[in-house]
Amino acid sequence: MLQIHRKGASLLDEVLERRMLLYVLAAGTALSGASAAQAKVVFTPSNAVLVGPYSVLQIDLDNDGVTDFVLAEDSVSISTSTVKTRKHPDGFSFFHVIGVYSPVTSDGVEVQSGLPEALIRGSQIRGKGVFANSGLLASAGSRRAFGNFLNIIHRFLGVRFLINGEAHYGWIGFRRCNGFAASLVGWAYETEPDKPILAGDRGEGAGSASVYSPESTSLQLLALGHTGIANRQRRIAAQAIS
Repeated sequence: MLQIHRKGASLLDEVLERRMLLYVLAAGTALSGASAAQAKVVFTPSNAVLVGPYSVLQIDLDNDGVTDFVLAEDSVSISTSTVKTRKHPDGFSFFHVIGVYSPVTSDGVEVQSGLPEALIRGSQIRGKGVFANSGLLASAGSRRAFGNFLNIIHRFLGVRFLINGEAHYGWIGFRRCNGFAASLVGWAYETEPDKPILAGDRGEGAGSASVYSPESTSLQLLALGHTGIANRQRRIAAQAIS
């Protein structure tokens, strides 16, 4: 046990010093636990690009060696009608499409009106959403172009997948996408089951969408000791002068 004794110190001084030591130790433990609890989002950066027919990108969200989602690009042709037209004398229309699907039937992407949603940064991805096992991101064709990811920049695809039978939520980030090409920024997922995630949240560090406080808390000041308290007092005084 740590012994604290100073010559000439009163019993009250020793009690206060011991109590302060306990506060500092408790603060350090609390801060350590808080950091571990907040480190929930796992982000995987990627500069992958889909260009041209038959391009395929396999995405392993939790890095367990198993593909969770597949982005695929293809060219298809469909019959326009039984009557040939001047624009399509062969009776067929050609489309270039970018789609997404999961090899696991229980996994899915967030959709609205049957098409994957192109989410903006900060959108919440959670269990109340509607998820489908596959979807069309963007299509550019000889007759029409459609899809929520057609001609977009900086959008996110919300996803849900299972780890050990429990639902986890994540996102796949697109730098840009049109009917002919797509470039990514990476993907991320929440390690805690059934917990929502914000589109674009990369966890702790630069680029995180997490909410944080720039000012030190009381426990942090205790852990820093007198130096931390003095620094905060100097900052407050400087703000008052300015």
